[in-house]
Amino acid sequence: MREVFAIAGIKHHVFLLPKTNDSLVLVPEPNNEYDRFAVAVYNTLSQKIGYVPKYNNKNTYILAALSRYTVSVRVIAVSPHCIFVEMMECGNCEQKYSPKKPGNYKTA
Repeated sequence: MREVFAIAGIKHHVFLLPKTNDSLVLVPEPNNEYDRFAVAVYNTLSQKIGYVPKYNNKNTYILAALSRYTVSVRVIAVSPHCIFVEMMECGNCEQKYSPKKPGNYKTA
């Protein structure tokens, strides 16, 4: 199943603009004061880019929170005002997701 979405809130963060085909990491933020199902999106430099849009963050939060692997998405289109990414569901997670590395990403 292919899921495509635009990262929400990118205008509120300072980060190096990703390139097409870059991998980004999804990190659940259970203590987020605005949304208990918030899922932050980080680049490989541990810079927060934004969030999974609220309309589909509950399922993504559950996937990211319960996974033994770091859940990542792939950048498919970039402009200064919008970043589109895709998340793929697959049977072989080792190929799509890399093992979690504790301490790499800070949550709010």
